[in-house]
Amino acid sequence: MKIRNKLIIGFSAIILFSGVMGFTAVDGILRTSRLTNELFEYPLMASNFARSAQTAFVRIRVAGDDEPIITVQEQALREDLAIVAERLRNPAGAELVAQIENDLQRLTALRAKKARLVEQGSRLGETLLRQHAAFSEIDADLETLVELAVVEGFDFMLAAEEKSEEVFNIQLFLVCLVVGLGLGIAFYLGRQFASPIRAITDVTSRLAAGDDKVQIPGAERRDEIGAMARALKVFRENVRTIRRNEAELIRMRDNLEQRVEERTGELAEALQAANAASAAKSEFLATMSHELRTPLNAIIGFSEVIIAKMYGPLGDSRYSEYVEYINESGQHLLQHINDILELSKIEAGKTELKEEYVDVHDALDSCLTMVGGRAKEADIEIACDDTSGLPTLFADERKFKQIMLNLLSNAIKFTPSGGQIKVKVWYRRDNGYLFQVIDSGIGIALADIPKILAPFQQIESDLNRSYEGTGLGLPLTKSFVELHGGSLDLQSEVGAGTTVTVRFPAERIVLQAAADIAHSANA
Repeated sequence: MKIRNKLIIGFSAIILFSGVMGFTAVDGILRTSRLTNELFEYPLMASNFARSAQTAFVRIRVAGDDEPIITVQEQALREDLAIVAERLRNPAGAELVAQIENDLQRLTALRAKKARLVEQGSRLGETLLRQHAAFSEIDADLETLVELAVVEGFDFMLAAEEKSEEVFNIQLFLVCLVVGLGLGIAFYLGRQFASPIRAITDVTSRLAAGDDKVQIPGAERRDEIGAMARALKVFRENVRTIRRNEAELIRMRDNLEQRVEERTGELAEALQAANAASAAKSEFLATMSHELRTPLNAIIGFSEVIIAKMYGPLGDSRYSEYVEYINESGQHLLQHINDILELSKIEAGKTELKEEYVDVHDALDSCLTMVGGRAKEADIEIACDDTSGLPTLFADERKFKQIMLNLLSNAIKFTPSGGQIKVKVWYRRDNGYLFQVIDSGIGIALADIPKILAPFQQIESDLNRSYEGTGLGLPLTKSFVELHGGSLDLQSEVGAGTTVTVRFPAERIVLQAAADIAHSANA
C-alpha cells in the first residue's frame, strides 16, 4: 500500500473520533448551560424575590400608620410573593406563600379596625396585641420562605454539579479514547514511516559526512521509501567518487594554505622586527646625537678659545682648566663609544672573557673609591657590607668592575640628594656569589623594567629626559653577567627605590685554599 493511502486512513480515523469527541463536548456544554439557566431562573430568582418580600414587609412595619407607604409596600410584597410561588418547585413553598397572603389580609383587617377604634376613642390594647402577633407570624413565615428557597437552590446546585461531573467523565473517557487511538495510530505510522525515514536520514547524514561504506536499509520495500533507498545506493557510489576527488583537493588546498600561513607569519615577524629595530635605531640616534654632541661641543669650544688665544699667550692658567675640560669630554665620548663597541661585540659573539682569580674585597673597594667623589658631591651615603673574609671570584676582573661601577653609577644618578645606597655581598655554595645594590631613588615602574634592560632604551623620550645617558649601562651590565653564566634581577617600585641583584654561578666561587694554590702557580 502506498504511503499516501496509509496516511489517509490513519488521519481519517483520528478526524472521525475527534468529531465525535467535539460533538459530545458541545452537547455537554449545552446541558451545562441549561442547568445554569434553570438554576438562575428558579431557585436563585425565588431566593432573591423572597428576600425582596422580606425587605418590603420590614418597610411596612416601620411605616407605622402611614397608609400610602403601607399600600405601596403591600403591593410590592404581594408581587414578590407571586414570583416566589411561581419559581419555587417545592409544594411547601406554595403553601407557605398562601399562608403569608392570608396573614396579610388579616393584618389589613386589623389595621382597619384600629383606625375605627381610634376614631371612636376606644381602647386599642387587644387590637395592638393581635396586630403584633400577626406581624411576628408573617416575619417568621418570610424567614422560613427564604430558607426554603436557599435550600432548594443548594439542592439544585448539587444536582447541577452531579450532572456536570457526569458530562466531564464522559468527556474524559472520550478524550482518553481519542488519545489512545492517536497514540496507536502514531505508533503504527512510526513503525511504518518514521523509523525507516529516520534510518534513511541517518544514512544521508553519514554519506554527507564522507562515510561511503554505510549500509542502506529498506531497498526491498515496494513503496516510496524503498524507491528512496534504491536511489541512495546510486548516490552512495557517486559520493565515493566525489569524496576521493575532494580529499585530493583538500590535501592540495591545505598544503597551499599552510605554506601561505608560514610565509605570512615569517613576513609579519620580519616586519615586526624591522619596525622594532627602526624604532630602537631612531631612539638610539636621538639619544646619541645628544650624548655625543655635548662633549664634542665642549671640545670644539674650548679648543677654539685656546687656538684663538682669547686670554693672551698660552701661559694663562685658564687654558690649563680648558684642557682639563677637553680631556674630560674626550673621556666621556670615548666611554660611550667603548660601550657601543662592547655591546656590538657581545651581540656578534666575539667577546672573550679574560678570567682570573678576583679578590672581591679589593675590587669592590676600588669601585667604591671611584664613585665616592660623585656620591659625596650628590650628598648620597654609600654603605657596604664587610667583604674582607669573602672567597675569591673566578671571573674577568675588568668586566666585574665595570658591572659594579655601572650599578653604582646608576644608583647615584637616580637617587636624590640625602639618599642612601647599600651594597650587600654574600655567597652560598648551592646558589652562587650574589652582589646586591639597593638605592632609595626614584624607582622604576614595573611595566618599564623590560624596556630599560633592552639596548638603546630609556624610559623618558629624548625631548623630556631628566637624566643623561645612552641607555646602554644596564643592558651591557646584564650581558657581562650572562657571559659569566650568571643572572641579573631588577626589582623596583616608583618612589621606593630599586634593588639590583647580580648572581654568579656557584662554580665561580673559589675557596681560600684553592685560590692560594692558583696564585702560587701563577707566581
